[in-house]
This record gives sequence, structure tokens and C-alpha cells, in this order.
Amino acid sequence: MFNKRHTYQYGSDPKHTIKLTPVEAHAVNNIRLFEVVEDAPGEIQAKINVHEIDIDAYNRAADKLNAYIVEHGGSIPCTDTWLEDHDILTRIK
Repeated sequence: MFNKRHTYQYGSDPKHTIKLTPVEAHAVNNIRLFEVVEDAPGEIQAKINVHEIDIDAYNRAADKLNAYIVEHGGSIPCTDTWLEDHDILTRIK
């Protein structure tokens, strides 16, 4: 049940879709960083809500999403307006 992959819209442009498990999508949509400190440009230390998400699922999803970004030119459109009512990954029914 939890290993079945579903199609998710990635960002605000409906042409960007990716297949993930519900656990992976949940981890990406619900990870929260807090007490963020930038050590150097591009390097941060932060606490995350690991007790609320499956960090292994997050890492698997991050690998897939990062590969998708590279394949599609380096960025995925996602507006603040979109995020007011949607998650970064929205399941397509």
C-alpha cells in the first residue's frame, strides 16, 4: 500500500509531474527546518522535525526530485500564490 507510487504535480506548473510513494511525498511536503544558521555560503545547519517524517523517505524523494530538476533545466516553477493553497507536491488524481 505505501510502496505504490502515485503521480504528483511538482510545483505550480502542471506539466511538471513525478512519481513518488505517498510516504516520500508526505516527507517532502511536511519537512520543516528551524533554527537555521548559515555557516558559509551554501552551507547551513538547522534542526528538522525528524519525529514527524520518515527521513529515509525524504532522502529518497530528494534524490529523485533533484535529478528531475537537473533533467528539466535547473529549476521548477512554484509561486508563493500556489503554495498558499497547495503543497510543493500535489497528488494528481
